[in-house]
Amino acid sequence: MSRQIRIKEYIIPLLLLVLILFTGHVSVDNSSFPLIAALLFLPFLDIQWKLPTFSVTRNKVILWLACLLVIVAIALVYQDYFYYAWVMLFLVALPEEWFFRGYLLKRLSLIDNISIAQNSYLIANIISSIAFSLLHALTRGLPVAFEVFLPSLFFGWLYQKTNDLILCIFIHTISNLMFVLFINDQLSIVRKFLGYDIE
Repeated sequence: MSRQIRIKEYIIPLLLLVLILFTGHVSVDNSSFPLIAALLFLPFLDIQWKLPTFSVTRNKVILWLACLLVIVAIALVYQDYFYYAWVMLFLVALPEEWFFRGYLLKRLSLIDNISIAQNSYLIANIISSIAFSLLHALTRGLPVAFEVFLPSLFFGWLYQKTNDLILCIFIHTISNLMFVLFINDQLSIVRKFLGYDIE
């Protein structure tokens, strides 16, 4: 009986992950809105999942405001990316962090079979980062999947250490903006050399 319960613990997160990956692969008129909706709302179908806790302290608010100021500064300094910065915050970082850290990472770290004392969160972080990379492979291509794996591990580690999903959303946004502004052009040279030309 206990083995059946453990198997059931895997079923809902795996089904939701498959739905997310399918939604990411099949887009409607090249729109990402079905994927965003799936990332935001599918976790509510898992009755064993608990909403992430949001505690507000003075230090957290100061940190959130500092991150928000960085995002605003980037949007104002690089005015061509003003709209992109807000899209990145609300339509990319928020749904991705909500699903992959707030739901999948948290949910996987609670499954008994991968609870190997201190390693359960590390294993859950690796699995959720692989899933995060897989989603990017389906939506953006294989090179991007490799590029997002390490940042995903970092976001998972940050969430583990702070239990602050809002901070992870802000850091994810800043990371994506820094990547687009300063790193993407250099990587495009490498991608072209390797034969992976993505937009």
